[in-house]
Amino acid sequence: MVRCRPGENEDRRPKYVYGVVLVDTLKVSDTPSDTPEIGAVKPKRDERLDFWRGLCLIDMILVHLAYYDEVQFSDFFRGMLTDYTRFAAGGFVFLSGLCLGIIFLPRAIKAIEKIGNPFAVYRKIWARASKIYIVQIFSSLLLTWFFDPVLHKEFSAHPVRFLFDLVCMRRGNDLLLLYVCMLALSPAMLELIRRRLWLMLALISMLVFRIGMMDPYRFAFIKPFATQPGGKFPVLLWQMVFVSGMLCTRPLAAFDRARQATKLLVLSVIGVLATLIILSAYPDLINRTTPIIPLTYIKVPLSIGEYFRYTLTTLLIMLVTDATWKSITGIPFFRFICMLGRNSLFVYVAHLFMQEMTIMIALKFPGDGHLHLVLGIGMIAILGILAYVAEKFMQSMKQSRQPDQGRLAGSATVGAVVGDG
Repeated sequence: MVRCRPGENEDRRPKYVYGVVLVDTLKVSDTPSDTPEIGAVKPKRDERLDFWRGLCLIDMILVHLAYYDEVQFSDFFRGMLTDYTRFAAGGFVFLSGLCLGIIFLPRAIKAIEKIGNPFAVYRKIWARASKIYIVQIFSSLLLTWFFDPVLHKEFSAHPVRFLFDLVCMRRGNDLLLLYVCMLALSPAMLELIRRRLWLMLALISMLVFRIGMMDPYRFAFIKPFATQPGGKFPVLLWQMVFVSGMLCTRPLAAFDRARQATKLLVLSVIGVLATLIILSAYPDLINRTTPIIPLTYIKVPLSIGEYFRYTLTTLLIMLVTDATWKSITGIPFFRFICMLGRNSLFVYVAHLFMQEMTIMIALKFPGDGHLHLVLGIGMIAILGILAYVAEKFMQSMKQSRQPDQGRLAGSATVGAVVGDG
C-alpha cells in the first residue's frame, strides 16, 4: 500500500493497490498480505473522479443550451462555450473508459485469484449496459411524447415501427447507445489490459477509427434518414476516446505515485501539447489562417484533430485540478460539483428534459440574454437539487433493504460510465 508523503493530507489522498486507485465500494485489496474480509470498511473514494465528471456535466449543460437559437446568450459567452471551452462530450467518454478500468480491472484480477475466472465481475458490467439501454429507451419515448412534435407525429402514425427502431438502437440518444456498446465490449478490453496486451488494444482501436473515417455511419446506431440527421457519436470513431481513457487506468495510478517534480514535468508537456492543439483548432486566436498542426478539427463526425483536442484538454484539466487539489477542495461549490458527478446518469438524463423546459421559458422572453444566462445557471442548480434528493432516496432504499455482506461487496455502480457513482 502506498503511503502518503510527509505533509500530505492522508484523508484526501486516494488509496492504491497494485497501481490502481480504489474508488466506489471496492471492498477488496489486491495486495495478498493485506486482504480484508468482504464487508470490511469501505476505502475512501477518489473524489477527483466525481469532480471531473461534474465539470463535464456543467460544461455539457451550458454548451447544449448555447447551441439553441432560442437561448440568446451573448456572442462572447456563446463563442466561449461552443468553441474554446467545449470539452464535455470527449471528456465524458474519456472518463467513462478511465473509471471503468479503475473500478473493474482490480476486481477482475481478484476474481481470478479467488475463483479462477473474472466472469462474475464482467456480468456486472453487462448488467450495467442493460440498465443504460432500458433508460435510453424510456427517456427517448418520454422526450418524443412531450417535446418533439415531429417525432410524436411519426410515433402516432407508426408506433410499432418506431418502437422497433428504438429497441434495435436505430433511434434515441446515441451517446447513451455508445456507452451501451462500449460497456458490452469492455470485458474483452479489460482482458487485453489485464494480460498486458494494451498495445494490441490501442492498435485495434486506431484501426477501427481509421475505418470509421472512411465511412463513419456504416455501423452507426443513428443513421441519417428522412426525419432525423445522423447521430453525433458514430461508434467507429468515438470508441477510440473511450479506449484511450481505459488505457490511462494504470498510467494515472503511476502518475499519482510519482514525485512532485515528475508530475510538474508531465503537466508541462501536456499543457504545451494541449495549447498547440487548441491554437491549431482555432487559429484565429493568434491571427493565423492555417492551423499550426495541420489536422482536421470537426466534431461531427469526429476527426483526428478533434480527438486530440478532446483528449489533451481533458488530460490537462485532470492534471491541473490534481496539482491544485488542496485548494479546490476548499471552494464553495466543490461538494455540489462532486454530487453532480456521483449521480451523472441521473443528471444527464434529467438535463435532457430540463433543457427542453428551459428553451420553452426562453421563448417567452426572447432577446433577453441576461435572463437566459440566469435560466442556464438556474437549470444547473435545479439539477443539483434533484440529484441530492435522488441520492438520499437511493441511500434510504439501500439501508432499508439491508443486503447481506456478499451482495454489498459487489453493489458498486460504474459512476463514470454515465452512472450514479
